[in-house]
Amino acid sequence: EAFAQGLVKKRYRALVRGNYALGSSGECNEPLYGKPCTTRFEAMEDPVETPEGPVSTLDLWPQHGRRHQLRRHMAMLGSPIVGDRRYGGAQSEDVEAEPEDAEEAEETGDVGLLYLWALEISFPHPDDQRVDQEVRAELPEPAMFAEFRRTCGRP
Repeated sequence: EAFAQGLVKKRYRALVRGNYALGSSGECNEPLYGKPCTTRFEAMEDPVETPEGPVSTLDLWPQHGRRHQLRRHMAMLGSPIVGDRRYGGAQSEDVEAEPEDAEEAEETGDVGLLYLWALEISFPHPDDQRVDQEVRAELPEPAMFAEFRRTCGRP
């Protein structure tokens, strides 16, 4: 019920291609599946320069729960998530299209590392007597994110 009412809040961390200065923010409002869709983002670290170009650390807040929303929105902005084999390669005119080779890779388990992590989820307490309280869970960023920044994406 909380999901249907839009009361569940989620925050993700992603490494994306592109140069977003620390503290810069924005949003993508491109509809997906013919429905409204919004993703907010904010740069949480200074970008690092890799052999493939700059990579930025963003926190992402999906305002809707569309399939692959974060991955598609970042690709639409020209900043695909590092390691995204489905939407992160050479971009077609239609990011809605799902490349067949990427779908096959996901089905066979050959997906590589996707630098996208669920950091936080929160929702109203399910007990009606505690409606003013929020349930919140948070996980730290995985070490591989800091390692990527430290080594600038080099193995």
